[in-house]
Amino acid sequence: MDWKIKSPETGKFKIGIDGNDGYRLFLNGKLIIDNWKKLSKQTIVANYYFEKNKEYDIRIEYYEPAGNAFFRLVWNVNVNNNQSEEIANAVALAAKSDVAVVAIGIEEGEFRDRAYLSLPGRQEELINRIAETGTPVVVVLVGGSAITMNNWLKNVPAIIDVWYPGEEGGNAVADVLFGDYNPAGRLPITFLFSKDNFHWFIITSPPAVATITTTLLGSRFSRLVTD
Repeated sequence: MDWKIKSPETGKFKIGIDGNDGYRLFLNGKLIIDNWKKLSKQTIVANYYFEKNKEYDIRIEYYEPAGNAFFRLVWNVNVNNNQSEEIANAVALAAKSDVAVVAIGIEEGEFRDRAYLSLPGRQEELINRIAETGTPVVVVLVGGSAITMNNWLKNVPAIIDVWYPGEEGGNAVADVLFGDYNPAGRLPITFLFSKDNFHWFIITSPPAVATITTTLLGSRFSRLVTD
């Protein structure tokens, strides 16, 4: 696939691919990203210096062996990364509250295997910084599979795993938080304390490796749409 893009701003920006399996990205004939192998969905970006209103030749090569494609071209031009500010605001709010309820989770689905067991993005930092305020913390974990908690488990007094609770999930969680319902507490899967407790298996193909940049605080990249 070959076409042109034009940057609305001058500066060094990140540009790359959010997708599964293999791909290569070229700008003005230069190979920027070389990821020619079958992998889980991931976001891989590279730095590139753009000049305002200048056109750049772009070429993308894509490798998909199974027919289950997920693919987007992304960059962070005109994207305001205010994650640090949002975390600071959450910490300040928690510091003057009686209890802090922190909702965190993972992004997953069919053909979107996770390459890491820890929480993506800066969610662990969010939990720990709120816990440092001294305000009691209840972590509400949203997701359908296990995560590791060794980096923050000892810093919070309570964790509620709500899985995928559906449209009445908010009311159900509120009933638990306010003591109107006592959850059963049965886990159908094992939550490992850390990745070191995982029994690794020898495989003959490259393992999935993902660079996760999307967090529950907002994506750091925008979809690049061209005519």
